[in-house]
Amino acid sequence: MSDRPESHNIDPANVDPKHFEAQHKTSAPNTGDKPVYAISVAADLVNMHPQTLRQYERRGLVQPQRDGKNRLYSQNDIDRIMYIQKLTQDLGVNLAGVEEISRLQLELERQKQKMQSEIQRLHQQISVMEDRFDDGESLESLEGG
Repeated sequence: MSDRPESHNIDPANVDPKHFEAQHKTSAPNTGDKPVYAISVAADLVNMHPQTLRQYERRGLVQPQRDGKNRLYSQNDIDRIMYIQKLTQDLGVNLAGVEEISRLQLELERQKQKMQSEIQRLHQQISVMEDRFDDGESLESLEGG
């Protein structure tokens, strides 16, 4: 029998990192992008070996800032590492899978932004057409006919 919790049946595609991060914030006083945690402190916060964090950085999964040769992790970095832990330890996703999930999430976010821009453009176009219609232009002239 596996020691893995029953949550391993969760579909990783349906795991929302923002939802997970909001529920699993550490109690550290710092939030956001300010880099304040040295690698040893960051490793303690997420209960990992510092070498694991270095591996995550080499794979591009987390990008701590640098102060000379020292890595400094922000609260956002810590939250990201905790999300990676959730995927790898609780859901059984390997690091290549985490990379792919991250890539797909980034692409999804780009597509959402593109669609939001298009929706905004269409709303503006509808508003202009409504204004012109309210000013008495015929429907045919609005359609270009």
